[in-house]
Amino acid sequence: MPAEDKAVMLPAEAVGKAAKAPVKAKVGHRVVMKASLKSRTPVTIPVNRLLYVGQDIIARCGSSWQEVVIVKKHERRDFVDVVTKSGWREHRVPLAHVAVPLRAPKKRPVATPQPARLRAPELQNPASLILKRSCCRPLKAGLDTKVMKETDEALHAKVDATEAPGVISVVFRHGVLAHLDCYGYADLERKVPMRPDSIVRLYSMSKCIVSVAAAMCMEDGLFKLEDEVSEYIPAFAKMQVKTEAGELIPAERPITVLHLLTHTSGLGYGPMLGDEPDGEAEERYVPLIERASLGRTNPGDPEAVKTLEQWCQEFAKLPLHSHPGTEWLYSYSHDVVGRVIEVTTGQRLDAFLQKRLLGPLGMVDTGFEIPREKWSRTAGMYRRNEVPVTKAEVTGAAAGQAEEAKDEEAETVYELARIDAAAMETNEWLAGNASPILAGGGSVEKIAGGLVSTAMDYSRFCLMLLRKGELDGVRLLKPESVELLLANQLPGATGKDDVWAFSTAGVGFNLLGSVSVAHPELDEALRPGEYGWGGMAGTAWTNDPKEDFFLLSFSLTAFDLTTEEVLREGVRKAISEFDKRKERALQARLDRHKRMEERRQMLQAQALLQQSSPAKLPSSPSRKTPTPSKRRKSGTPSSARTPSTASSAKKVRTEPEVTPKRRSAARELQRSP
Repeated sequence: MPAEDKAVMLPAEAVGKAAKAPVKAKVGHRVVMKASLKSRTPVTIPVNRLLYVGQDIIARCGSSWQEVVIVKKHERRDFVDVVTKSGWREHRVPLAHVAVPLRAPKKRPVATPQPARLRAPELQNPASLILKRSCCRPLKAGLDTKVMKETDEALHAKVDATEAPGVISVVFRHGVLAHLDCYGYADLERKVPMRPDSIVRLYSMSKCIVSVAAAMCMEDGLFKLEDEVSEYIPAFAKMQVKTEAGELIPAERPITVLHLLTHTSGLGYGPMLGDEPDGEAEERYVPLIERASLGRTNPGDPEAVKTLEQWCQEFAKLPLHSHPGTEWLYSYSHDVVGRVIEVTTGQRLDAFLQKRLLGPLGMVDTGFEIPREKWSRTAGMYRRNEVPVTKAEVTGAAAGQAEEAKDEEAETVYELARIDAAAMETNEWLAGNASPILAGGGSVEKIAGGLVSTAMDYSRFCLMLLRKGELDGVRLLKPESVELLLANQLPGATGKDDVWAFSTAGVGFNLLGSVSVAHPELDEALRPGEYGWGGMAGTAWTNDPKEDFFLLSFSLTAFDLTTEEVLREGVRKAISEFDKRKERALQARLDRHKRMEERRQMLQAQALLQQSSPAKLPSSPSRKTPTPSKRRKSGTPSSARTPSTASSAKKVRTEPEVTPKRRSAARELQRSP
């Protein structure tokens, strides 16, 4: 550990030896000295409470102590899976060989007079996003911790079942980081753990960033939503539509910028990741996809397409699937929007994004390529394949039982296949290997293209939208522009109220992605007003202005968005459970105050009743004259009594004192006849 960290590392062998007052060592326990405690009494806590996935620790790997990162934690087990930072080798380390860096106790400085200092004013809503597990405040954000733990377990189960190499989930609510969880690997081959700064492929989530850039251009007055695309790209002037019969007819209306941003332009999509085309609708784009791939792999080929301008010229020659403004169809439209931005600003798309959006927003790891010095943080991309396995194979049956196993019910297991190149020299997103076509929509070739980013960077983008275009005191968009981005634009783009994205009632489309609209047939998992989008590499995000939260999830698995669905369902359940618990606590508090008020009123009524009723004088009991014997027993001489006491005694007496001589004389008189 560096000296400046000032960390105290206490391995299990040092338990009970770190303080003057030793504590008996226990298996799986550790002595922790907290600087906040006034006394230096050691405290023993279970080591499992100190460890979490993604934590930097010190572990004994072999014969030496090394810096490692926890990639998997086994509940109720005495070991953890780690990878070393030097070489990224995987080890299974027992808890007895684990050391946690702790802060050293601070020395109390000598009290000296200090001049008064002016404190800088604190921001009302500090927006600096620091994605660390220690910064999470779920209760302050209004999330039930038990439900979020169950959600994490559900996501971890997907990784353990080989449905995804790793997963990361981020939730931000009410101005604080509410939840952060990293689990599994970002790169299975190199055993790189999933981290908040792992660089992933955004694919279609690049569209959201390009849409914000288009809104900036509209604020600058460079173009409008109603403008025809042919004003900036003349090749789109005379578009044709291919009917089901195969005939080419002129388009009924020109394509506008609004049609492009809402995917109602009539354009379509081709096959992705090298898959076979699904019908003629995708097959028409295959030649252009191959030519765009040549621009990356063989730029010297005369058929290669090497720029976004050249790609748009060739793309405009292909017929439309439908007339513009008639139906919603997912397409390459945002790639064309990127070229419109280039024409109107006079800059390359990557330069404009960096100057106006990525730089001011602090998205330091977002771009169209990955620098080679960041290869250690680059995540892989995988495809999940189902592999049917019989029960006999699962239980390890003998070869002679293979015939009987054929008739048994088959179980489905998964395996992950790498899509991108695992080597730095050949990876499709590394600087020097990346696609020369700046595809703002994700990808225009077989595999490569689009922006790359991290959970830390994209969280800042989501938070900026949640705060109406401002973050850390930097305003990127006017609130009116953000409202325009978030509103459902399908009615305006098509002129009809019954056009929905994915043909699903209640799912509209704004300039950023899908937006839920109040509708009787809206899915129960959706809420009116929430919006978001996803990418082909298992990335997705959702903003909910009503509940004041955004969530983000990465799974690195192609065509898999179930991670975001599980996370969104868990967050909503956590909010609901927290609100119920808060309501119960509030009701109990109200009941307690009600009981206290009733008791106060009862006591007040009793006091008023006693004041209104006449007071009863207590009857004075008849005092008997004490005898001389009793007076002597009391031990108080008559001379010791005060004059006031003697006078009061005289007033009480009604008969003369009877002495023994007088008593005997009276008896004699009674006896005489």
